[in-house]
Amino acid sequence: MLRILLLCLIGSIVSEVTAQTTKIPAIVERLFNEKKSVTVFTRTTQQLFFPPDLPSNFRTSSNKIVKTDERLFLNILGTGRIYQLIRSDSAFTWKRLDSTYYTGYNFSSLFFHWGDKLYSYGGIGFFNYNGNLRYFNSSSREWA
Repeated sequence: MLRILLLCLIGSIVSEVTAQTTKIPAIVERLFNEKKSVTVFTRTTQQLFFPPDLPSNFRTSSNKIVKTDERLFLNILGTGRIYQLIRSDSAFTWKRLDSTYYTGYNFSSLFFHWGDKLYSYGGIGFFNYNGNLRYFNSSSREWA
């Protein structure tokens, strides 16, 4: 009986992860198809993507989107994780770009791009506010 319950639980988790990598909200698809850079301002706690390897204490972290001329990026606040939306045929997949082990001090930060770099400015965490300007180094795949 326990085995059947465990298999049902695993099946529901796998189907949830699969659905998240193939279905995206209509507004995200619209941004992805836009040919130019779009300034995106968000003030929401809704998550667009739940990576399966995301620690449970970040399950309620906000997602922030940046649309450059060619690509669409997603940052999960508080984690330092950067994902790029990739389209293959009619399916969409969020591909993780970073390799950081970075947590906790960029909640409520401003996520934006300038030129070809992604930036994170300010935020709160570890019981204080910070005014740090960080950029994502695509070579080292970490925030600098």
